[in-house]
Amino acid sequence: MSKKKISIVGAVVVALAIIGSACGWWFGYEAPHREALASYENAVSMVNSKNKKLDDSLAKLTELIDSKDETLDPQTKKDALEVAKSAKEERRTVGEQPKKTDELNQKASELSKPLDYTATIAKIDEAATNVENGIKQLKQVTEPSQDFVMARLKEVPGILNMAPVTEDNDPNGNLNKAGGYTSTVYFESQNVD
Repeated sequence: MSKKKISIVGAVVVALAIIGSACGWWFGYEAPHREALASYENAVSMVNSKNKKLDDSLAKLTELIDSKDETLDPQTKKDALEVAKSAKEERRTVGEQPKKTDELNQKASELSKPLDYTATIAKIDEAATNVENGIKQLKQVTEPSQDFVMARLKEVPGILNMAPVTEDNDPNGNLNKAGGYTSTVYFESQNVD
């Protein structure tokens, strides 16, 4: 065999070894790693999407809880705080991205488990509605509008001649003044002489 043929055979063997090594690296490491990474990223995307819906509901509830507005029943805000706390504990955390292929596969599997916040979001929304209603109820008790008072008085039998007070016809001059009052309605009743 000539040196030229030996050189060609040697070059072919080296090339096949390089190709074999590259194929081994690709199919043994790179392709599975990319597949694991794609699965992980899909799982993270799903979790982040569902967490955003939960976070949006929690943000509204937290804003109501943190507001200075009080509720008619103080327990309403305490109950809402417990709902928020429970929801935060239920929230699935993604954490840092693993580096190794088997860790990516394991984390993707964990994150891909069923995740349904529907019932939790319903509780959050209910708690938010309760707080909003509690704030409105307290305002109706401590500072009802003239329209609200007049609407309620219309439902009472025997009420006659209702008239809301304006700043122009306020006999005391204290309507909408510091230390005064925010609304006044004068009315007559058939039951009072």
